[in-house]
Amino acid sequence: MPKPVRARSIDGILDDVFRQYRDYFAPLLLISLIFMAPIAIMNAVAGTLVPTINYQLLFHGQAGMSALLRQLQQPQSLGARTAFAVVETLIALVSMNIVSPLLQGTYYALGADTVAYGSVKSSIWTYFRQAVKRWGAYVATTWLFVGLIAAVVVVLGVVFGAVLIGGGTKSGGFVAVLVLVYLALVIVGIWLNIRLLFTFPAVVVERLKNWRAVRRSWTLTKRSFWRLFFITLVASIVLGLASGGLSFLIELLPNNALRMLFTGLIGILLAPLYALLLANLYIDMRIRREGYDIELMTEKDEP
Repeated sequence: MPKPVRARSIDGILDDVFRQYRDYFAPLLLISLIFMAPIAIMNAVAGTLVPTINYQLLFHGQAGMSALLRQLQQPQSLGARTAFAVVETLIALVSMNIVSPLLQGTYYALGADTVAYGSVKSSIWTYFRQAVKRWGAYVATTWLFVGLIAAVVVVLGVVFGAVLIGGGTKSGGFVAVLVLVYLALVIVGIWLNIRLLFTFPAVVVERLKNWRAVRRSWTLTKRSFWRLFFITLVASIVLGLASGGLSFLIELLPNNALRMLFTGLIGILLAPLYALLLANLYIDMRIRREGYDIELMTEKDEP
Protein backbone atom coordinates (compact mmCIF):
# COMPACT_ATOMS: atom_id res chain seq x y z
CA MET A 1 0.00 0.00 0.00
CA PRO A 2 1.44 3.44 -0.88
CA LYS A 3 2.84 5.46 1.96
CA PRO A 4 1.17 8.79 2.74
CA VAL A 5 2.82 11.80 1.22
CA ARG A 6 5.23 13.86 3.26
CA ALA A 7 5.63 17.62 3.29
CA ARG A 8 7.12 18.62 -0.04
CA SER A 9 9.16 21.43 -1.52
CA ILE A 10 7.71 23.80 -4.09
CA ASP A 11 9.20 21.94 -7.03
CA GLY A 12 7.96 18.64 -5.57
CA ILE A 13 4.40 19.96 -5.34
CA LEU A 14 4.43 21.30 -8.90
CA ASP A 15 5.92 18.04 -10.16
CA ASP A 16 3.14 16.06 -8.43
CA VAL A 17 0.48 18.31 -9.92
CA PHE A 18 1.64 17.67 -13.48
CA ARG A 19 2.11 13.96 -12.75
CA GLN A 20 -1.48 13.69 -11.51
CA TYR A 21 -2.69 15.62 -14.53
CA ARG A 22 -0.84 13.22 -16.81
CA ASP A 23 -1.83 10.03 -14.97
CA TYR A 24 -5.52 10.89 -14.78
CA PHE A 25 -5.77 12.93 -17.95
CA ALA A 26 -8.51 10.80 -19.54
CA PRO A 27 -11.00 10.87 -16.62
CA LEU A 28 -10.24 14.53 -15.89
CA LEU A 29 -10.82 15.41 -19.54
CA LEU A 30 -14.07 13.42 -19.57
CA ILE A 31 -15.55 15.16 -16.54
CA SER A 32 -14.35 18.53 -17.86
CA LEU A 33 -16.00 17.91 -21.23
CA ILE A 34 -19.29 16.90 -19.62
CA PHE A 35 -19.59 20.16 -17.71
CA MET A 36 -17.58 22.69 -19.67
CA ALA A 37 -18.36 21.71 -23.27
CA PRO A 38 -22.00 22.90 -22.97
CA ILE A 39 -20.74 26.20 -21.55
CA ALA A 40 -18.26 26.54 -24.43
CA ILE A 41 -21.04 25.87 -26.93
CA MET A 42 -23.36 28.39 -25.24
CA ASN A 43 -20.60 30.98 -25.32
CA ALA A 44 -20.07 30.26 -29.01
CA VAL A 45 -23.79 30.73 -29.66
CA ALA A 46 -23.66 33.97 -27.68
CA GLY A 47 -20.75 35.01 -29.88
CA THR A 48 -23.06 34.99 -32.90
CA LEU A 49 -24.95 37.87 -31.30
CA VAL A 50 -22.01 40.27 -31.71
CA PRO A 51 -20.37 41.35 -34.97
CA THR A 52 -17.52 39.21 -36.27
CA ILE A 53 -14.11 40.91 -36.20
CA ASN A 54 -11.62 39.60 -38.77
CA TYR A 55 -8.26 39.83 -36.99
CA GLN A 56 -6.51 38.31 -40.00
CA LEU A 57 -6.68 41.80 -41.48
CA LEU A 58 -3.66 42.57 -39.28
CA PHE A 59 -1.55 40.72 -41.85
CA HIS A 60 -2.73 42.84 -44.79
CA GLY A 61 -0.74 46.00 -44.22
CA GLN A 62 -2.13 49.50 -43.78
CA ALA A 63 -5.29 48.77 -45.74
CA GLY A 64 -6.04 45.76 -43.57
CA MET A 65 -5.42 47.79 -40.41
CA SER A 66 -7.82 50.48 -41.60
CA ALA A 67 -10.47 47.87 -42.38
CA LEU A 68 -10.02 46.30 -38.94
CA LEU A 69 -10.41 49.68 -37.24
CA ARG A 70 -13.63 50.29 -39.18
CA GLN A 71 -14.96 46.94 -37.99
CA LEU A 72 -14.08 47.74 -34.40
CA GLN A 73 -15.79 51.11 -34.63
CA GLN A 74 -19.07 49.80 -36.02
CA PRO A 75 -21.81 50.40 -33.44
CA GLN A 76 -23.70 47.36 -32.23
CA SER A 77 -27.46 47.49 -32.04
CA LEU A 78 -28.96 47.88 -28.59
CA GLY A 79 -30.85 44.63 -29.07
CA ALA A 80 -27.69 42.64 -29.86
CA ARG A 81 -25.84 44.07 -26.88
CA THR A 82 -28.77 43.38 -24.57
CA ALA A 83 -29.23 39.81 -25.83
CA PHE A 84 -25.51 39.13 -25.47
CA ALA A 85 -25.48 40.51 -21.91
CA VAL A 86 -28.50 38.42 -20.91
CA VAL A 87 -27.05 35.21 -22.34
CA GLU A 88 -23.65 35.81 -20.73
CA THR A 89 -25.31 36.52 -17.36
CA LEU A 90 -27.25 33.26 -17.57
CA ILE A 91 -24.07 31.37 -18.48
CA ALA A 92 -22.25 32.95 -15.53
CA LEU A 93 -25.03 31.92 -13.13
CA VAL A 94 -25.04 28.35 -14.45
CA SER A 95 -21.25 28.20 -14.15
CA MET A 96 -21.25 29.58 -10.61
CA ASN A 97 -24.12 27.50 -9.23
CA ILE A 98 -23.81 24.21 -11.12
CA VAL A 99 -20.63 23.77 -13.15
CA SER A 100 -18.04 25.10 -10.67
CA PRO A 101 -19.39 23.33 -7.55
CA LEU A 102 -19.60 19.95 -9.27
CA LEU A 103 -16.54 20.22 -11.48
CA GLN A 104 -14.16 21.91 -9.04
CA GLY A 105 -15.51 19.74 -6.25
CA THR A 106 -14.61 16.63 -8.26
CA TYR A 107 -11.12 18.01 -8.94
CA TYR A 108 -10.52 18.81 -5.25
CA ALA A 109 -11.76 15.42 -4.05
CA LEU A 110 -9.72 13.47 -6.60
CA GLY A 111 -6.60 15.60 -6.09
CA ALA A 112 -6.69 15.41 -2.28
CA ASP A 113 -7.28 11.65 -2.31
CA THR A 114 -4.50 11.08 -4.81
CA VAL A 115 -2.06 13.09 -2.71
CA ALA A 116 -3.08 11.44 0.57
CA TYR A 117 -3.35 7.82 -0.58
CA GLY A 118 -1.22 7.70 -3.70
CA SER A 119 -4.00 6.61 -6.04
CA VAL A 120 -7.69 7.05 -6.79
CA LYS A 121 -10.27 4.95 -4.95
CA SER A 122 -12.00 3.47 -7.97
CA SER A 123 -13.17 5.87 -10.66
CA ILE A 124 -13.73 9.56 -11.11
CA TRP A 125 -17.44 9.04 -10.46
CA THR A 126 -16.64 8.31 -6.82
CA TYR A 127 -15.34 11.86 -6.51
CA PHE A 128 -18.16 13.27 -8.58
CA ARG A 129 -20.66 11.78 -6.12
CA GLN A 130 -18.68 13.37 -3.30
CA ALA A 131 -18.93 16.72 -5.08
CA VAL A 132 -22.69 16.24 -5.56
CA LYS A 133 -23.10 15.66 -1.82
CA ARG A 134 -21.23 18.89 -1.10
CA TRP A 135 -22.98 20.90 -3.81
CA GLY A 136 -25.29 22.81 -1.45
CA ALA A 137 -22.48 23.77 0.91
CA TYR A 138 -20.27 24.82 -2.02
CA VAL A 139 -22.99 27.06 -3.49
CA ALA A 140 -23.82 28.56 -0.10
CA THR A 141 -20.16 29.41 0.50
CA THR A 142 -19.88 30.87 -2.99
CA TRP A 143 -22.81 33.20 -2.35
CA LEU A 144 -21.30 34.17 1.00
CA PHE A 145 -18.27 35.41 -0.94
CA VAL A 146 -20.49 37.16 -3.49
CA GLY A 147 -22.35 38.92 -0.69
CA LEU A 148 -19.16 40.06 0.98
CA ILE A 149 -17.74 41.39 -2.30
CA ALA A 150 -21.01 43.19 -3.07
CA ALA A 151 -21.00 44.77 0.39
CA VAL A 152 -17.43 46.04 -0.10
CA VAL A 153 -18.31 47.45 -3.54
CA VAL A 154 -21.37 49.25 -2.12
CA VAL A 155 -19.37 50.75 0.76
CA LEU A 156 -16.61 51.93 -1.57
CA GLY A 157 -19.18 53.32 -3.99
CA VAL A 158 -20.86 55.30 -1.21
CA VAL A 159 -17.53 56.66 0.05
CA PHE A 160 -16.27 57.73 -3.39
CA GLY A 161 -19.71 59.05 -4.31
CA ALA A 162 -19.72 61.22 -1.21
CA VAL A 163 -16.24 62.51 -2.07
CA LEU A 164 -17.31 63.37 -5.63
CA ILE A 165 -20.51 65.09 -4.52
CA GLY A 166 -18.54 67.04 -1.95
CA GLY A 167 -16.27 68.42 -4.66
CA GLY A 168 -13.27 66.33 -3.74
CA THR A 169 -12.09 66.24 -7.33
CA LYS A 170 -11.18 69.91 -7.07
CA SER A 171 -8.28 68.95 -4.88
CA GLY A 172 -5.05 68.39 -6.73
CA GLY A 173 -4.26 65.33 -4.64
CA PHE A 174 -7.55 63.54 -5.34
CA VAL A 175 -6.17 61.46 -8.23
CA ALA A 176 -3.09 60.51 -6.21
CA VAL A 177 -5.26 59.43 -3.28
CA LEU A 178 -7.48 57.46 -5.65
CA VAL A 179 -4.46 55.62 -7.08
CA LEU A 180 -3.13 54.85 -3.60
CA VAL A 181 -6.51 53.52 -2.50
CA TYR A 182 -6.68 51.36 -5.63
CA LEU A 183 -3.20 49.92 -4.99
CA ALA A 184 -4.12 49.28 -1.36
CA LEU A 185 -7.24 47.40 -2.46
CA VAL A 186 -5.19 45.29 -4.88
CA ILE A 187 -2.72 44.37 -2.12
CA VAL A 188 -5.51 43.55 0.32
CA GLY A 189 -7.26 41.52 -2.38
CA ILE A 190 -4.12 39.44 -3.02
CA TRP A 191 -3.61 38.89 0.70
CA LEU A 192 -7.23 37.78 1.21
CA ASN A 193 -7.06 35.52 -1.84
CA ILE A 194 -4.12 33.64 -0.32
CA ARG A 195 -5.64 33.48 3.16
CA LEU A 196 -8.89 32.08 1.74
CA LEU A 197 -7.16 29.75 -0.71
CA PHE A 198 -8.37 26.52 0.93
CA THR A 199 -11.95 27.50 1.63
CA PHE A 200 -13.51 25.37 -1.10
CA PRO A 201 -11.17 22.37 -0.73
CA ALA A 202 -12.23 22.39 2.94
CA VAL A 203 -15.89 22.50 1.87
CA VAL A 204 -15.48 19.37 -0.25
CA VAL A 205 -12.89 17.33 1.67
CA GLU A 206 -13.68 18.20 5.30
CA ARG A 207 -17.41 18.81 4.79
CA LEU A 208 -17.35 22.33 6.17
CA LYS A 209 -19.54 25.24 5.11
CA ASN A 210 -19.60 29.04 5.01
CA TRP A 211 -17.70 30.67 7.89
CA ARG A 212 -16.37 27.35 9.18
CA ALA A 213 -14.67 26.74 5.82
CA VAL A 214 -13.37 30.30 5.80
CA ARG A 215 -11.91 29.92 9.29
CA ARG A 216 -10.38 26.60 8.30
CA SER A 217 -8.54 28.19 5.39
CA TRP A 218 -7.50 31.11 7.60
CA THR A 219 -5.95 28.65 10.07
CA LEU A 220 -4.12 26.58 7.47
CA THR A 221 -2.60 29.58 5.71
CA LYS A 222 -1.41 31.32 8.87
CA ARG A 223 2.28 32.32 8.67
CA SER A 224 2.54 30.78 5.19
CA PHE A 225 1.51 33.72 3.02
CA TRP A 226 4.75 34.19 1.09
CA ARG A 227 5.27 30.50 0.40
CA LEU A 228 1.72 30.08 -0.91
CA PHE A 229 1.92 33.36 -2.80
CA PHE A 230 5.12 32.31 -4.59
CA ILE A 231 3.76 28.87 -5.53
CA THR A 232 0.45 30.20 -6.86
CA LEU A 233 2.27 33.02 -8.68
CA VAL A 234 4.59 30.58 -10.48
CA ALA A 235 1.67 28.31 -11.36
CA SER A 236 -0.41 31.25 -12.58
CA ILE A 237 2.44 32.48 -14.79
CA VAL A 238 2.92 29.02 -16.32
CA LEU A 239 -0.79 28.56 -16.97
CA GLY A 240 -1.12 32.15 -18.16
CA LEU A 241 1.65 31.74 -20.70
CA ALA A 242 0.13 28.52 -22.01
CA SER A 243 -3.35 30.00 -22.20
CA GLY A 244 -2.14 33.36 -23.52
CA GLY A 245 -0.14 31.85 -26.37
CA LEU A 246 -3.09 29.77 -27.51
CA SER A 247 -5.50 32.68 -27.07
CA PHE A 248 -3.36 34.85 -29.35
CA LEU A 249 -3.68 32.25 -32.10
CA ILE A 250 -7.43 31.99 -31.48
CA GLU A 251 -7.85 35.74 -31.96
CA LEU A 252 -6.73 35.24 -35.56
CA LEU A 253 -9.80 33.14 -36.32
CA PRO A 254 -12.22 35.02 -38.59
CA ASN A 255 -15.40 34.23 -36.63
CA ASN A 256 -16.28 35.45 -33.14
CA ALA A 257 -18.26 32.30 -32.36
CA LEU A 258 -15.28 30.11 -33.30
CA ARG A 259 -13.00 32.20 -31.12
CA MET A 260 -15.28 31.74 -28.11
CA LEU A 261 -15.63 28.01 -28.79
CA PHE A 262 -11.89 27.40 -28.99
CA THR A 263 -11.34 29.56 -25.90
CA GLY A 264 -13.72 27.26 -24.07
CA LEU A 265 -11.82 24.21 -25.30
CA ILE A 266 -8.56 25.64 -23.94
CA GLY A 267 -10.31 26.18 -20.62
CA ILE A 268 -11.40 22.52 -20.64
CA LEU A 269 -7.81 21.34 -21.09
CA LEU A 270 -6.32 23.60 -18.42
CA ALA A 271 -9.16 23.60 -15.87
CA PRO A 272 -7.96 20.66 -13.71
CA LEU A 273 -4.44 22.00 -13.19
CA TYR A 274 -5.12 24.86 -10.76
CA ALA A 275 -7.62 22.77 -8.76
CA LEU A 276 -5.07 19.96 -8.48
CA LEU A 277 -2.52 22.52 -7.29
CA LEU A 278 -4.88 23.70 -4.54
CA ALA A 279 -5.57 20.10 -3.51
CA ASN A 280 -1.83 19.40 -3.26
CA LEU A 281 -1.19 22.58 -1.28
CA TYR A 282 -4.16 21.88 0.97
CA ILE A 283 -2.92 18.41 1.94
CA ASP A 284 0.65 19.71 2.24
CA MET A 285 -0.43 22.43 4.69
CA ARG A 286 -2.43 19.91 6.75
CA ILE A 287 0.71 17.79 7.00
CA ARG A 288 2.83 20.77 8.04
CA ARG A 289 0.31 22.15 10.52
CA GLU A 290 -1.35 19.05 11.92
CA GLY A 291 0.78 15.98 11.17
CA TYR A 292 -1.85 14.74 8.77
CA ASP A 293 0.56 12.15 7.37
CA ILE A 294 0.68 10.46 10.82
CA GLU A 295 -3.12 10.43 10.91
CA LEU A 296 -3.17 8.74 7.52
CA MET A 297 -0.64 6.13 8.63
CA THR A 298 -2.73 5.38 11.73
CA GLU A 299 -5.83 5.10 9.56
CA LYS A 300 -4.16 2.61 7.24
CA ASP A 301 -2.86 0.51 10.14
CA GLU A 302 -6.37 0.05 11.53
CA PRO A 303 -7.92 -3.35 10.74
